[in-house]
Amino acid sequence: MTHDTHTCLQEIKNKIKGLPLVDAAAFEALNLLNDPQSDYIKLAEKISPDVAARFLNIANSAFYGCEVSSVVHAMRLLGFSQMKQVLVTSFLLDHFSKHLKFKVFSFQDYLRQAQFCAALARSLGEAVGFKRTEDLYTAALLHNIGLLVMAVYFSEAYEASIALAAESGVSLLQAQTQVMGAAHPEIGALVLTRLNIPREICEGVRYHRAADGEVPAAVDCELGLIARHAVTLCEKLRLPQDTQLPALRAQLKTVVGRERPGVQEKLRGLTTFAQRQALLRELLARLTVVMAQELETGTNQTSVLAVA
Repeated sequence: MTHDTHTCLQEIKNKIKGLPLVDAAAFEALNLLNDPQSDYIKLAEKISPDVAARFLNIANSAFYGCEVSSVVHAMRLLGFSQMKQVLVTSFLLDHFSKHLKFKVFSFQDYLRQAQFCAALARSLGEAVGFKRTEDLYTAALLHNIGLLVMAVYFSEAYEASIALAAESGVSLLQAQTQVMGAAHPEIGALVLTRLNIPREICEGVRYHRAADGEVPAAVDCELGLIARHAVTLCEKLRLPQDTQLPALRAQLKTVVGRERPGVQEKLRGLTTFAQRQALLRELLARLTVVMAQELETGTNQTSVLAVA
C-alpha cells in the first residue's frame, strides 16, 4: 500500500502535533525547562523516580562514567542547555518504554544500540576536535527515536513496512516511505522539533541515514557528518552487552588519545567550512575503519530493530 508522499507527510506532521510524547506528570517539568531561570531544585522535584534514574544513567554515560550521584548535581554539572536535552531525552525514553507494545520490537536492544552509537559519536567528535560533544552525544542517542514513535503510534504502518521490505527486498527506509509517506529519520526529527530540541540536532537525526551528497547544503554541518559516521560504525560492530560498556568506553578513550594529535594536526589551519568538511570526511572514514578493527568487527545482532 502506497500513498501520496506530500499528503501523508502532512498527515504525520498533524498527528505528531497532538501526540502525548511525554507522560502527563512531565508537563510541569517541561514548562520549567522553557525558563532558563528555573531553579534546579524545583525542577528536580518535578521528576518521577523512573525519569530521574534514566536521566542519571544518560548523564553518567555522557561523561564516560563520571560519577553523577544526584539529579541536582547532574543539572549543575551539565549546564542548563545540555541538561534540558538530557532531560527531554529521559522523558521521551521513559514515555515510550511504558507505551511500547510492539511484539517484535525490543526496547532494551534499542536503548543499548542508542547508547553505543552515542559513545561512538562522542569518541569520533573528540578525535576530530569537535567542541560540542554533548550535543553530538544527544543527536546520536536519539538518532532512531522515530522508530519508537512509529512502533507506538503508527504500529500497523510500521508492521506493514517491515513486511513490505521483507517481501520486496527494498530497504526499510524505502518501505516506510512507501507505506507512510515518511521514514523514521524524518519522523524523529519532527518529534524533536516539536520538543524544541536545537535545530542542528534535529537535522542530524533527520539525515543520519543519508549519504553526504544527499544532505542539503543549508543544514550540512560537522555535527551531522560525525553522527552519520557514528551510525555507520555502530552498524559494523556487535552490539555490546550493558556490562561491556564501561570497558568499551575505556577502549574508545585509548583510541581517541592515540589518534587525536595526528587528526587535529591535519585539521589545523583549515579555515573554510568546505575545506574542513572535505578533510573531515576523509579522517572520519579512516577513524571508522580503525575503531571497527580495534573494537572487533562482526555481524550486528540488532535485526529486531529493523533499521536497515
